[in-house]
Amino acid sequence: NYQSSIEISKKIININEFENELNNNFSSKRIKKIYKLKRMINHNIKLDFPLFITGESLNLLGSNIPKNSLYMLDGSRRCIAYILNEIREIDIYLITIKIK
Repeated sequence: NYQSSIEISKKIININEFENELNNNFSSKRIKKIYKLKRMINHNIKLDFPLFITGESLNLLGSNIPKNSLYMLDGSRRCIAYILNEIREIDIYLITIKIK
């Protein structure tokens, strides 16, 4: 089980500040994986899309959370690697309920 978060109490001005926050809050093993993904992105290697699910979908499965919320199931290291590469738009997979 990996539990960590970066509490952002100030606006991060640049990538260097973001990297400092990562290095101060994540394990060296996780940082190595993030930088490996960053290099892969730099070499135009296509990665799987991060996976998200809506609160509405989770509620269908028995949860009781705000239906307009969004939760990440997989891909946090990839998202961080994209940020480090200053890529502002990425494709994602989104699990949602089909409305008829």
